[in-house]
Amino acid sequence: MTVQQLINRLQELDPNAIVFRNGYEGGYDEVNSILLNTEMALDVYNSPYFGSHDRLYNLDQEQLEGKVIVKGVII
Repeated sequence: MTVQQLINRLQELDPNAIVFRNGYEGGYDEVNSILLNTEMALDVYNSPYFGSHDRLYNLDQEQLEGKVIVKGVII
């Protein structure tokens, strides 16, 4: 999802609605921070336990080899 797609979807909502995210093992938590312009490496992991992507600073040179780097927003 791009920022523009997110903006378009959010504009359809009640501006007073609370934003939630998945909890660690279940349930939901309120979103209380947003990381803007975060450098992300795409398609780093192929595991059911990890998300596919990771923040650039979490990875070493070997893990970054051949990966696409993009700016992202983490919520």
